Amino acid sequence: MPEGIEAQTHQILRNLERVLTAAGCSLNNVVKVIAHLVDLVRDRAGFNAAYNEHFHEPLPAPTTVGSQLGGILVEVDVIAVSNGGARDRHRPRRRTTLLRHPGWGQGPGARAFGDPSRHPRIPGGRLPGAANRGADRLQAG
Repeated sequence: MPEGIEAQTHQILRNLERVLTAAGCSLNNVVKVIAHLVDLVRDRAGFNAAYNEHFHEPLPAPTTVGSQLGGILVEVDVIAVSNGGARDRHRPRRRTTLLRHPGWGQGPGARAFGDPSRHPRIPGGRLPGAANRGADRLQAG
């Protein structure tokens, strides 16, 4: 791992670019970035310098938090939208809550928090894999 926050951030973002390219995407598909920095005060300027070299307008929604990372200075989590949904080409008209208990929307006093079947990127309204199993265990209330 390179020394210094700026060098580590550049390395992480180059690795991210390779992963996104392999998936048929680019950094333009990133809609959310969560950066974990060991020292927010010391490292924010170096992180931002590297970040601004890789991301361009419109920028993804950023969150920067302090974290204990055990030997590295920065960790970056991103959410990217695929299948033609790059930030500059696609904006959903409304947000949809994606988790829904099967019992919601049935009976008196039922609570429905969005309809995943209407979400454009969730075929058949089902979340992939483990996310569905977690949603199925939620209790209405």
